[in-house]
Amino acid sequence: MGKHVFICHSTQDKLIAEEVCKALESRDIRCWIAPRDIPPGAEWAEAIIDAVDGSSVVVLVLSSSSNSSPQVIREIGRAVSKDVPIIPFRIDDTPLSKSMEYFLSTHQWLDALGPPLERHFQKLADTVQRLLAREAARAKKKAEERAKEKAARVKAPAGAGKRIIKSIWLWAVVALVLVGLGIAGLFTFMPTVAPPASEPAEESAPASEPAPIIWERGGSISGKVIADASLDGISSLYVCAADYLTNEWIAGASTGADGTYTLEGLPAGTYKVKAEPAQYLHLPYAAEYYDNTYDFWAAQEVRVSTGQEITGINFSLAPGGNVSGTVRNADGSAPLANVSVECYRIVNGVWESWCATTDSNGDYTIYSVPYGEFGARAPAGGKHGSGDDDFVQEYYNDKSREGQANRVIVASGVSPSDVNFTLEVGGSISGKVIADASLDGIASLHVDVWDYDTGEWMSCAETGGDGTYTLHGLPAGTYRVGVNPSLNKLPYVGEYYDNTTNHSAAQRVTVSVGEDTPGINFSLASTAP
Repeated sequence: MGKHVFICHSTQDKLIAEEVCKALESRDIRCWIAPRDIPPGAEWAEAIIDAVDGSSVVVLVLSSSSNSSPQVIREIGRAVSKDVPIIPFRIDDTPLSKSMEYFLSTHQWLDALGPPLERHFQKLADTVQRLLAREAARAKKKAEERAKEKAARVKAPAGAGKRIIKSIWLWAVVALVLVGLGIAGLFTFMPTVAPPASEPAEESAPASEPAPIIWERGGSISGKVIADASLDGISSLYVCAADYLTNEWIAGASTGADGTYTLEGLPAGTYKVKAEPAQYLHLPYAAEYYDNTYDFWAAQEVRVSTGQEITGINFSLAPGGNVSGTVRNADGSAPLANVSVECYRIVNGVWESWCATTDSNGDYTIYSVPYGEFGARAPAGGKHGSGDDDFVQEYYNDKSREGQANRVIVASGVSPSDVNFTLEVGGSISGKVIADASLDGIASLHVDVWDYDTGEWMSCAETGGDGTYTLHGLPAGTYRVGVNPSLNKLPYVGEYYDNTTNHSAAQRVTVSVGEDTPGINFSLASTAP
């Protein structure tokens, strides 16, 4: 078993690869990435070969650049020849080249095609950790089995073989004599051959019993995905289960020819289940969450107990299309990479949205959008992209407010391809949310910001593991900041800054262009009995 994770990438994807490395190393997973880990003066190819051979897992940043890179293909070929597990981490929808398909046709990849990109990094880190733990458990089990087999072998005493052969010949002669005398029945009472008492057999030490390995049986979720119009099963569709509260990816599977799927090996827990077309197949359907909703927050909980088989988690998908365009800086002189873009609408009071992240050329495509009329903005609400930084949110077409925005229409044969944005730099608000009782930071808490005078919602963020947050990309102005624990089903009382549950009593928070307003902190009371 190797001692590091090898990050295989094209130089064109250097920034994404470094973010992958950062996400893994934040979990204490040691990584090897070029050129950082190539010693000064070392021969490049030799260093790469040694690194691949010594790795426990290879993470491939799969893109249009790496897909056709001879160097990347050689590295993947080397990993396959050494039986090193490979996790393809796909950051765009380029179809596999024949060379890459040869090596990866049997591998399940992770898609990172839509925001928030950070969640894709965390999902990758979770997957790597599970794979490393599984491989370590297998290695430990094999070692224990080998030790048990070795301990069970009893070593034959020295010279015992010769004595046994000599005894056999002796008894054979006696038998012949007895037969000649007509008393062959005495063979029934032939004594057991044993070494003479003067030369006792060696005894092996009793084998110590290895500690039992207790395997918990995983649960499963199964169902069928059909098309709204025809009611036929949809094949090659991706279905995944994520932890309901953290949105951590747990399992995924593709539908069969009849549209059925099974998600296996699920630990006991509560899940969101989503069905979405694999983007590289360009299937004309809209993604949705169970049960029959496009809204991430409205997804129905699917509870799985240890070993439980949940059936009937079915989907009926409406037709859909795509929305695409380009995002550039304020004067249009440079493309902006890793910026989130969002299409959205409100149906019967429910917010529905679809997102994507720009590539290195500033281009994006939002897949699996249902037919209808939408607003569009960049960055997306919540500023999910790693390249969103402090860019001010812009609505299509070059509008600063949602009410002024042009609409985007997706219909049969109509997939808008010129929904473009040019972004200005803004300011930010940051702080920390803690629990009253323990003073510990509260993770995964929803934080919102509104224009103080108009009441228009501007952006949102979630707190990190230590309770800190940053609201990026705000125009100069004054704002109302609030936290909403109920949205993530956390047991705390929501409030506005500064320490009030009264909307009108909230304190104004001022933001200037290019500057951060820090120290906007919250201390929340618990609702637990």
